[in-house]
Amino acid sequence: MLKKKRNIVIYGRVLRGDSELFLAEYDSERSLAYGFLVRGGNDSNAYWGYMSNVRRQDLANQGTAGGLSQWPQRASDVERIVRAVNSQGRYL
Repeated sequence: MLKKKRNIVIYGRVLRGDSELFLAEYDSERSLAYGFLVRGGNDSNAYWGYMSNVRRQDLANQGTAGGLSQWPQRASDVERIVRAVNSQGRYL
């Protein structure tokens, strides 16, 4: 299953407090985003999942954090995702 996730396209990064969401999908009607979530900046507390209450404004302000040319890219090419997954003894 993880091998399939390596090809997920990441469209941007949303920062909320000390958490990061690397955005793969967004449902504007439900303000729900799916992607790779790193909670509290802790690699051991990182997983693929959903974040609720993500507004369009969050995406517009932070969706291209790190520079416009950085996104989109495959999950396996995002160093932060690879580092977090590898630290848990798993691999993309």
